[in-house]
Amino acid sequence: MPGDALLRCRVCGALTEEPPYGDDGRSPDFWFCPCCDVEHGYQDCQSSAAAVIRRGWLARGGRWKRPSLDLEKLSLVVQLSRRPEGYRDD
Repeated sequence: MPGDALLRCRVCGALTEEPPYGDDGRSPDFWFCPCCDVEHGYQDCQSSAAAVIRRGWLARGGRWKRPSLDLEKLSLVVQLSRRPEGYRDD
């Protein structure tokens, strides 16, 4: 089972059932985050791109796209604090 950091969205910090970048953290699956709707491996490859997507998502209210898939029900502040290292710089 991959570590918790590998199961987190780079944009919003949401916990996912499968690692968005594979068990090695480098092999994107190109599926969409159920929270912020980023396409892993396309829109979040670089931390600067993830930051742009994050700002847009937050400007729209930072709501879950598919709330039924929210595994943790965390506050937005806590969820964002759980983004992987290298993606928490803004």
